[in-house]
This record gives sequence, structure tokens and C-alpha cells, in this order.
Amino acid sequence: MPSLLKHSVANRGFKGFSGADPIDPNSVSVEDCDVLIPAALGGENANGIKAKVIVEAANHPTNPEAILSKKSVIILPDIHANSGGSHCQLLRVGSVIFRVSYGTRRK
Repeated sequence: MPSLLKHSVANRGFKGFSGADPIDPNSVSVEDCDVLIPAALGGENANGIKAKVIVEAANHPTNPEAILSKKSVIILPDIHANSGGSHCQLLRVGSVIFRVSYGTRRK
């Protein structure tokens, strides 16, 4: 990773980096993998998806009622995948309002 970051800064991008093979951006969603985290997945590559699990990282980028559910792909919906930040913010706001630290329990 350090050499990739260094190359990126020096060349304003990843093009020409010799430590990895380039990949076609249109084929990323159909690569052989265990988990796929799409930011936006239209229906165009759904037939080719080989991942067993999809974690939605955008606002509902997949359509589970369509092709993916027929392929027995496990889909973690965006509302669950992105909820960690919301929970942490709720704890933070609650600790400020009620003047309670994270480890403190009221009896």
C-alpha cells in the first residue's frame, strides 16, 4: 500500500503502477469474491455476480426481489450497513444531554 500511495501522489493517479494489474471498471461487480460492497449497482451486472454476500454501501443500490434473491445471495441492506455511525452519534448526543459517559450505567 505505501508504494501505491506514493505512486498515486507522484502521478496524480494509479495509472502506470507496476505493483498491480489493472482491472476493467465494468467487471468489478462480477469478479470472483466472497463479499461485494457496491456503491451503486444497476441491474446490468446482476446475472454475473459471484459474491455470496452483498453489503449495500449506498441507498438501496440493489434490488433483492430481482435476480439476486433467486441466486441465494445474502444481502445486508444499506440501512443496517450504514447504521453504525448513527448509533455512535446517538450515544454521543445522549452522553452530552444527560451528562453520562459511555461506560456509566444508571441504577
